[in-house]
Amino acid sequence: MRPSKKTLLVVFALLWTIQVFQARAHAKEQVQKPLDLSGLWTMHFSGIETNCQDESKNGPKQGKFVFELTQQDDTLSATWLDRDTTNILTGRVHGTMVEATVYGLDTENCRVRTDITAEVTNGNGLVGRYSGQELNCETCVWEGELTVVIQNVPKPPVPEPPR
Repeated sequence: MRPSKKTLLVVFALLWTIQVFQARAHAKEQVQKPLDLSGLWTMHFSGIETNCQDESKNGPKQGKFVFELTQQDDTLSATWLDRDTTNILTGRVHGTMVEATVYGLDTENCRVRTDITAEVTNGNGLVGRYSGQELNCETCVWEGELTVVIQNVPKPPVPEPPR
């Protein structure tokens, strides 16, 4: 006895549906998780500061910040104190690119903003550029290059459930 056309059509539809669901599951597996950039960041910067009302502040600038950065999915965040300025970094990871903004507030209520665009190098660092400005107390603007070395901070062990 040969199967009817209707039976063959139903079997074909089921096989096709299974193929579609398998293809979708495979595509979801292929979606790349964001790179994990969490850890202790050592950021070196070198650039120039210009347009300051206090002309003694104009000129080449270089330095280093060290802070712990956390990551949730593709969102980056960090807070650190640099002398009398509290800095807050927020950003996102897009493939191998990082875009972030650092907001700073000092004890005299002066605010600054610095934008960062960088590319991940070898999974444990970044190379990029920054630019920013003082927002309310001065007129300084700055720009330059930066590098970041990321030291992964060991995560505390997850306790095993009682047996």
